[in-house]
Amino acid sequence: MSQGKEIDNKLLREVLQGDKKAEKEFIDLCNKCIWGALKRFDQLSHEDKEDVQSQIIYKEIFGQLGDWRGIRKFKAQSKFTTYLYGIVTFRALDFLKSKGIKYRNKTVSVDAQINIS
Repeated sequence: MSQGKEIDNKLLREVLQGDKKAEKEFIDLCNKCIWGALKRFDQLSHEDKEDVQSQIIYKEIFGQLGDWRGIRKFKAQSKFTTYLYGIVTFRALDFLKSKGIKYRNKTVSVDAQINIS
């Protein structure tokens, strides 16, 4: 079993081999990563973030048939968390677009913070 907080190749292999303990750890780590990545999308309500998170887990990672489709697509050319972050970004932006909301970057410009009289 993977000992760290990182989603590593060993954990991915254990999941694909059907290790139920590894599956739980993997889903927990994915949920933490997804939630962390969704924090930058201020336009999404808490409920919307939960919806996006569920869609990612069940459609992109676990697969609608429980076949771990997301892991099988992963080519290991980067960390799995990087791959997952890309999915989160795409799905969150797609969700915003479907609601007719334009993405605003969370940071505020220096000019906006300075009040010139």
